[in-house]
Amino acid sequence: MLNMFRKYAREVVMVTVLLFVLSLFGIGAYSYLNKGKNANKQEKDVKSNVALVNGKSIDEGRFFRQFNQIFSAIPQDKRVVLDPDIIDYYRYDAFQKTVSFMLMMDEAKKQGIKAMPQEVNYRIEQIAKMYELKGTADLKKILKERKIPWADFRNQQKEEIMVAKTVNGISGRVSVTPLDLKMAFTEIKTRHILIKLTSENEKADLDALKKAEKIYEAVLGNRASFAEIAKKFSDDALTAANGGDLGWISRGQMVPEFEKQLYKMQPGDIVGPIKTVFGYHIIQALERKDKPVPQGQSEKDIENQILQEKQGEAVRKWIKPLQDSANIVIMDSTLKAYEFRVKHEYLNALVEYQKLLASQPNNLLIYVQIARMYEKMDRLDESYAAFKKAMIWQKYNPQYQYPILYITFIDYLNKHNNKVEAKTNLDELLKLFVGNKVILETAVANYSALLSKKEIADVQQKIDVLKDKEKIAQEAASKQSTAPPQAK
Repeated sequence: MLNMFRKYAREVVMVTVLLFVLSLFGIGAYSYLNKGKNANKQEKDVKSNVALVNGKSIDEGRFFRQFNQIFSAIPQDKRVVLDPDIIDYYRYDAFQKTVSFMLMMDEAKKQGIKAMPQEVNYRIEQIAKMYELKGTADLKKILKERKIPWADFRNQQKEEIMVAKTVNGISGRVSVTPLDLKMAFTEIKTRHILIKLTSENEKADLDALKKAEKIYEAVLGNRASFAEIAKKFSDDALTAANGGDLGWISRGQMVPEFEKQLYKMQPGDIVGPIKTVFGYHIIQALERKDKPVPQGQSEKDIENQILQEKQGEAVRKWIKPLQDSANIVIMDSTLKAYEFRVKHEYLNALVEYQKLLASQPNNLLIYVQIARMYEKMDRLDESYAAFKKAMIWQKYNPQYQYPILYITFIDYLNKHNNKVEAKTNLDELLKLFVGNKVILETAVANYSALLSKKEIADVQQKIDVLKDKEKIAQEAASKQSTAPPQAK
């Protein structure tokens, strides 16, 4: 559970930084000049095949550019081992960012926020400088080569300036408080008891709250019994066995509601129930200690970091009601499936993946998602059958070779203690992709328990040979790029 808290906290920071803290060189500049497939799909489409937002087609151009920007940050050689869940997350994240931008743009228009022509000109000039172009003329030439109309590019910069002004109006009211700084340089040793929400409906929430209140009263009646009560009643399986012990907590490791309450507490204090996305918590503060400034950072650096995080959180809170009240209709099956998964509606997600497979029968990674949905519903025979069907298809259609299909199937077999078949598929993976360093490294890192010492040594030797070849190729390329031009 602690890892879940920390992961959620990091995701909040990541989303706010990427989505809300819009720099001068925002998504528009990067994504247009690093365009991929579908990146220039125009928002002028009569009706989107992706989604409608308040009856209006989603800006597909921005959606595809958002996805391409996130995806292109992954080194190309690492993409072969990218889990389908990660790709679906990136796609859904790009969708959410696009919806949020559209809602912020609508709000900017309602507030009468404008982008002056000179502001747009200045932004475009800075984009040209960032890409080390001679000027706007060179930028126009590049966009023309990529069949991107200048008017569309200019309009995008105008919209992003308008949204940035809207965001700045919210984030500009945020400041760093003494409590924020105190949190930055203090660690608190903590226990908790979690009562999970079994559903998102009002009755489930009330039932969880009543249960949490009873446990809170029991703890207050006998403070020394906190750990024993946590072992018996906490729904956090990872910490319950240790009496709810979360260890030493620093700023930024927990979800905001939990963290804000924790740093108001003194050693010995018990508070609750505190509601977070995970459910209701009863929290006990055990000890406090000062935390030194990390090496290489100053107090001012940390203060600026806190300010950026708080600004992002302020904008996130501001936009949430807009998101909640928006009428969003998703048509894209991948996005619909992911949204159902977020809600733990695995049968509905399965239906969407099956629709997707019907339209993309050669996309074997869809079988992985189908198998996972069956697994989520404890329909293991059907889950295994979906994996096997994909593996058979791949075997008899060698033009479709998905290393991640082998990897996800090996993970599945390992999880369900089918070591023999896992080893068979691992051997096949190592044979088929013997010339791919990333795949060999992944196999050694993740599946050493399935390999003998000799097999590990053999694979490592192959990795070393591939590394040497890479190094030689890089040195040759470097020499070629620095060689003086030949006389004509």
